[in-house]
Amino acid sequence: DYPAEIFPRFSLIRFTDYDSFATAADRFLQDSTLRQSIAEKMRGVVLERFTYKATMRRFLQFIADYFSARAAELSS
Repeated sequence: DYPAEIFPRFSLIRFTDYDSFATAADRFLQDSTLRQSIAEKMRGVVLERFTYKATMRRFLQFIADYFSARAAELSS
């Protein structure tokens, strides 16, 4: 997955050079509501996808799906 596909409003924090960074930094320093909104949404994505707990949940689901598929193959 690409960051723009995962993180909401990623385009607002992305920068390509010094000037675009400075523009984004000024905007966020002046607009705490926007800054907090984006930070909260991105934090939610991190907690949902990138914590140990989230990773373990996906891993265990993968294992369960794998064994279910193998059991179905053996019973056929």
